[in-house]
Amino acid sequence: MNNEQILLNYKDGKVGYIDMQDREFLTKVARANGYKIKKGKVNLVNAPCGCGKTTYFFNELSQQDKYIEMKRILYLVDTNMLEDSMVQEYGSMMKIYDKDWVNDLDIYLDLREEQAKIRCMSYHRFGHLVKRDNSILEHIDLIVIDEAHNLLKYSDMDSDVLTKNFKYAKDEEVRRASELLSGCSYLAHNLTRFIDEYDTDFVLMTATPNRIMEHKPYSNYLYDVLEGYQLRGYSIDKTIPFDNIKNTFRFFKDKKHKDFGNILVYSQTIKSCKEIEVQFKEMGFETIVLWSTNANEPMSKEQLIVRDNLINKNLLLDLYDVLIINDAYQTGWNLENMEDTSLHKTFTVLVNSTDKDTIIQVTGRIRHDIKLLFHKDNSKKSKVTSIPSEFLNRPLIKEDKDKLVQHYDLVNKDGKQLKWSSIKNLILENDKFLILSGRDKINGKQQRFDKIIEK
Repeated sequence: MNNEQILLNYKDGKVGYIDMQDREFLTKVARANGYKIKKGKVNLVNAPCGCGKTTYFFNELSQQDKYIEMKRILYLVDTNMLEDSMVQEYGSMMKIYDKDWVNDLDIYLDLREEQAKIRCMSYHRFGHLVKRDNSILEHIDLIVIDEAHNLLKYSDMDSDVLTKNFKYAKDEEVRRASELLSGCSYLAHNLTRFIDEYDTDFVLMTATPNRIMEHKPYSNYLYDVLEGYQLRGYSIDKTIPFDNIKNTFRFFKDKKHKDFGNILVYSQTIKSCKEIEVQFKEMGFETIVLWSTNANEPMSKEQLIVRDNLINKNLLLDLYDVLIINDAYQTGWNLENMEDTSLHKTFTVLVNSTDKDTIIQVTGRIRHDIKLLFHKDNSKKSKVTSIPSEFLNRPLIKEDKDKLVQHYDLVNKDGKQLKWSSIKNLILENDKFLILSGRDKINGKQQRFDKIIEK
């Protein structure tokens, strides 16, 4: 088998190969198995990022006989970014209830009408509509929930989490966020009741299914469409965990930009993204930050151009070495191309989060193999793997040790710089080094010293 193919196990025991360059292979899996939606189930489509889940919906699922005639299909998304991407790629096939649809009653009445287009809106908006009147489900044959892990993520957020995530926001913004999430909560927690009481089919699509599979109310309803199949995603050559993002910057300081290729960075808040932007710019990287178009702080014309290129062309302009994103960009876009296709074949991803779903979703935005993945892991601590030769095999007094501390510039989990005692312990944890301590006359006076010896 060559490197461009993957092995699939079919239900009847047969095997087959699918070319990895054909990004519609999920559709081929469904067709090879004659898969049909199961009535009365939470139908879970669990496949890695880049395996063609959206293509599967448009080319296979929505074309099944029981849906194709009436086109009473609703496609639910989690973010404006994903909504905008759907407009760009499938706008001719969809009617999207975006921010221009101000009145919920207009949407309700429109959903009751038979139309040739698939309808699309956000989780929270549909949650509010169906909460107001469950009977709207009588006019929908199929509901597909994209990035479905986020439906449960949002529905589980309580007031304390909101206050923490929106600590710099005004009371009205927190109230609005709470209102939006209540729609997600209603939809998520009533999903099985809707399945029991209405004829609507539900399909949940995600690359990170743990929240869904571990949600007890779904346990007796869950049908894993792809269970038993080996769907390969893009590879990651090396993974490097870190305890504080500041401790990753030394990797980028010490090496040439070309060693990393293009760098995608994720951090949850706009504030933390801006702080990371400053660090990369100081290291000489051309850097751009993107956040939600709904945020209080509007993006610049430059930022909006970059965003439009990501949505419309899956393209990052060659001008930039580093793209920094926040929560608004976990889903809804892919980075497939560079302006000069002969360049930037290497990608590095830096995820400032311990959440496994976030790590998978952020890396999944890159539609290429990844050379390096840095991700936060609170169980890990920094290591000293090498020591500059000028600090070896000689007595180091306080001034020398201070310079070595500055050289490593390491911080603890709380972001406070490590002092010499901590750096010393990290050196001793490396079997390559030994430290001898003592007191001697240095520069004309008695001083304490440490001598680092390479074994």
